[in-house]
Amino acid sequence: MNFHQFIYDLPWLAAFLACLLFVTFGRLVNLCSRILRTINVALRGWPPTHLDADGDFKIERDQDDD
Repeated sequence: MNFHQFIYDLPWLAAFLACLLFVTFGRLVNLCSRILRTINVALRGWPPTHLDADGDFKIERDQDDD
């Protein structure tokens, strides 16, 4: 049984396996992204100089407003 015959004979199973593969691939990409983010935060610290603690851009204030 080749690939085309499998899809032709069992379309519901083929569609289910394609969806399962799609979801698994998406989670693998997300896992890699989270691992790289963890490494970057561990090496460089949080927050970077242009962000505040919750990740929003800092508002630049004048020295006279204090």
